[in-house]
Amino acid sequence: MTTVATFADVERLCAQSIPFRMLTILQYVEADSVVVRVYSSDPAAYPIGGRKRLADFPTNHAAMADGDVFLAATKDDVRRAYADHAALFALGIEAILNVPVRVNGRRLGTLNLCGAEGSFGPEEMARARELVAPYGRPSHSQSRGPPLY
Repeated sequence: MTTVATFADVERLCAQSIPFRMLTILQYVEADSVVVRVYSSDPAAYPIGGRKRLADFPTNHAAMADGDVFLAATKDDVRRAYADHAALFALGIEAILNVPVRVNGRRLGTLNLCGAEGSFGPEEMARARELVAPYGRPSHSQSRGPPLY
């Protein structure tokens, strides 16, 4: 299975349990202190290969560095946390749920679900973490799905 096919499978799984307007998957590049978009459900607006410096998104990336899910639940939260909030608002995105993908405590990247204000809360946070868990396990042979990275 190709990586793109795996990412498309992740998108389908998420869509079955957590409604969203856009889904992206970012890979953490420690040496450059950036994340690189490796998948997007809307590549015209947020193309694969896009890079973001972690310094430009300190709040959410600090939380995820510790393995925590980050939720910007409202339009004001998104405005405060994302430098590109105007582009997000133009797509109708007013809430963002970032779920870290980790193996043995090491940060590999994030699954990002974007939706309307009020789309995400504790239940969606728990479901998203459950959906990501099989892809971040230390041993592929012990998981339900292939590793995301």
